[in-house]
This record gives sequence, structure tokens and C-alpha cells, in this order.
Amino acid sequence: MLGCKMEIKRLEVLVVEDTLEHIERAKKLQEVCDLTVASTYSDGVYEIKSRQGKEQYDVVLTDLFMPWDVCPRYPLGDNPEMCKEVITPQALGYPLAMVALAAGVQYVGTVPDANHHQGVM
Repeated sequence: MLGCKMEIKRLEVLVVEDTLEHIERAKKLQEVCDLTVASTYSDGVYEIKSRQGKEQYDVVLTDLFMPWDVCPRYPLGDNPEMCKEVITPQALGYPLAMVALAAGVQYVGTVPDANHHQGVM
């Protein structure tokens, strides 16, 4: 046997999810990767954009449907007077996936909260 030692890099994973139950489940990934969790579309965009010019996430997993929040940290900042959340979930996972791919994330996945066969995933 050769004396080779291979160092395995831990994946940097961003999970964008607005449901507490799913966030708790995603936190189990911390055992095998470096995990960042964002709970809104704009926080997800902020996390991705904040790494421009640096090492980008290896993986972004995003909820497909989530509320559109117009109190983003990116680019307006944390201004409570500008905060207002639209309750109706929209398919924001698709545009978030496009932001991630454009930023150089290699692996991107969108996941719906439920399917009509099994209920909550």
C-alpha cells in the first residue's frame, strides 16, 4: 500500500428553506458538511452574492415555494420600514437556482414542500 493520504474537502452547502420542520431536518447535514441555512429568498440571494469573488458554495438546496419577502438583507438592508412579507408562497426556488448557477455554484437543487403522493417531504 502506498503512503498516500488524501484530504477530503467538506462540502459547503446552503439550504434555503422557510419551514421550521425542514430546517431542523436539514441541520442533520452539519455532520457531513459545512452548512448555512437561509430562511427567505432574499437571504438566500444575499448568502450567494456575498461570496462573489470568493469560494462559492458547492451545493445550494432550495425550497421551491416560499413567501416573497421584501425586507431583504440584499440589496436594501435591514430597514424595518421597508419590511413587508407577502404571505402567498411563490415558485422562488427557480430564480434562486438561476442566481446560484450564475454565481458559479456547481450543484443546485429545488425541492417542493410536498408531492401529491406522500404529503410533506
